[in-house]
Amino acid sequence: MSTLSDSQISLLSSSSSGILSRLLCHPLDTLKSRLQSPTNPSRTFLLSLTSLLSTHGPSGLYRGLPASLIGGTPGTILYLQSYDLTKSHLTSSTSLPPSLIHLTSGIIAEIISCIIYVPVDVTKERLQISTLSNEKLYKGSFDCLKKIIENEGIKGIYKGYGGTVASFGPFSGMYFLGYEKLKSTVRENNYYSSGVSKPAIGDVELTFNETLTCSLTAGAGASWVTTPLDLAKLRMQVSNSKLMDKDMKEKYRTFGRSLKSIFRDEGV
Repeated sequence: MSTLSDSQISLLSSSSSGILSRLLCHPLDTLKSRLQSPTNPSRTFLLSLTSLLSTHGPSGLYRGLPASLIGGTPGTILYLQSYDLTKSHLTSSTSLPPSLIHLTSGIIAEIISCIIYVPVDVTKERLQISTLSNEKLYKGSFDCLKKIIENEGIKGIYKGYGGTVASFGPFSGMYFLGYEKLKSTVRENNYYSSGVSKPAIGDVELTFNETLTCSLTAGAGASWVTTPLDLAKLRMQVSNSKLMDKDMKEKYRTFGRSLKSIFRDEGV
C-alpha cells in the first residue's frame, strides 16, 4: 500500500484547511464586510445580522462562498507553501534571527498568494455587500466576476492589489511571528514540566488544543493591529460597486484616500 509523500501531505493539509476555514468562517466574514461598508445603516454586529436574515434569509450569509472556495482554496495552498518554502530557504541560507525569518516569510507568502487572493477578494466582497441592496445585483460568483471584467477590465479584479498587500502583508508577518513564538514558548514549557527526557525542545509535540490556541491568539493580535488597513482595503475594492454614489467612489478610489477619509470622517 503506497503512502503519501511529505509534499503530498502538506498539499492535502493546506487545501483541507483552506476549505474548512472558509466553510466555517464565511458567514462571519460576510457580516464583517457589511459592517465595514460605508453604505451599511446597521452599525452593530447584531443589527447587521438581523437585517441580513430578514432581507435575504440564511443564504445571504453565504453570498460569495463559491468564489471564496474555488479561488481561495488554491490561494491558501500557494500561501502556506510559499511560507514554508521561504522560511526553509531563509533558515538554511541566512543568519537572520527566527523572529525576523517568520515575519519576512509571512509577508513574502502574502505578496505571492495575492495574485490569486485579490480577484477572489474583490468578487467575494462585491457579492457580500450586495446583500445591503434589496435588488439582486449579481446572479452568482461567476456573473459578478464577469460584470467586473466587462465594466472595469482586468484592473477591476486586481483593484487594491497594493492595498491588500499593505493590509494582509503586515497581518501575515505578525501572525506567523506570534504563532511561531507562542508554539516555541509552549514547547519550552512542556519540555521542562513534563519530566520526560527528550533530545531537544524541538522534539516536543504540541496537542491540537495547544496549536489551535496559539493560532487563535496570534490571529486575534494581528487582526487587532491591522483592522484599519483591512477596512481601507475593503472600501477601496468595493468603491466601484453600484451601491456607491459618486462621492463615495471618489473618497475610496485609492488605498491612501480611503484610509485618510475613514480617519477624517469616522475617527479611530
